[in-house]
Amino acid sequence: MGEGETFEVIVADDGSKDGTHEMIQQLAARMPFDLSFVTQTNQGFRKCKIVNKALHTARSNYILLTDGDCIFPPDHVQKQISQRQQETAWVSDCIRLEQTVSETITRNAVIDGSWLNSVPAHLPGFLQIRYMKDRIYEFLNHNEKPKLIGNNVAVWLQDLTNINGMDEAFKGWGCEDDDLGIRLRASGIKLKTNLKQTFGYHLWHPVDATTPASWREGQNIRYFQRDLVLAKCLRGLVKRDLEHLNYRIHASSRHQELAALLKQSFTRKSPNHIDIEIRLGNCHTQENSDAEKTIEVWHADEVPQRKSNSPHLALILPNCETKSISSNLKPEKSVEGMPFTVERQLSWLVNQISEAILGSNSVASPANLRIAA
Repeated sequence: MGEGETFEVIVADDGSKDGTHEMIQQLAARMPFDLSFVTQTNQGFRKCKIVNKALHTARSNYILLTDGDCIFPPDHVQKQISQRQQETAWVSDCIRLEQTVSETITRNAVIDGSWLNSVPAHLPGFLQIRYMKDRIYEFLNHNEKPKLIGNNVAVWLQDLTNINGMDEAFKGWGCEDDDLGIRLRASGIKLKTNLKQTFGYHLWHPVDATTPASWREGQNIRYFQRDLVLAKCLRGLVKRDLEHLNYRIHASSRHQELAALLKQSFTRKSPNHIDIEIRLGNCHTQENSDAEKTIEVWHADEVPQRKSNSPHLALILPNCETKSISSNLKPEKSVEGMPFTVERQLSWLVNQISEAILGSNSVASPANLRIAA
């Protein structure tokens, strides 16, 4: 560490009962740095919630994230600190050790450094290849890679705060790290790899009960693949609802009645940041909108043939004159033979927006939305 530089260690404990808290209490008085502890009750795998709790207590402006099943060489922190760059998050990974090797690494071996004699000192070939690919992805400004893996991340606290931390809607194993990387990029942060400069070692352990046979079979995959991923999540460091988002509405003459229903009961304000712009019909708007996400809504007979900029979500309204409701429109519970009124179109539209942002298990009503003037 440089002269005058200090750091803190925050142990974020997801409800363990193995004496971790007592150990931290004993160590805290002897460590040459601030050592603190946050915990929560054990209600299954809730990494996002406990990491956010730790971020709330952080007093440092730069954060190194790792997991409790990883160990690092003695110069890891120094290397991460020396590479700090504004508007940049460094992502890396760990060498995954076999069970037989992991079981030879004892507490004393970690303390005296002898554990380093039993692990590879250089990246294995497949990680070397991945590092080179990641550098190419950086050059090409790839929108998903290099991939963020939570066992080795270095990021500014303010950048995490700007996206509202980790998304606590992820419960159980999987997808929370991918989501964090996507939202950091969406907020303008560049993800760079330092896999070759500093890497850790992942100790073998039995997998969590919620770990699927393959990533795509995980319980979080449907939420991860929701239609509208806001950079600033709703269930993060600060809990927000749909009503806390800022909306802007444009409407063609054909959709003025629906637009009026959206606007008439809602609080109006003039925010600096528009989360969602809703365009009803073929209305004239600026192609380069300042809104983070755009939703376009049409009747089936007015869908444009081609647009220079595609919306993030496109919806086809159920027809007001329709006597029976098509199953692919996913409206609220329908009554056979009832006309699909504008009021019911409003309710259907709000449910579609809610599902796109919060996932398929969300429930919302028109009163939950706040519209920006």
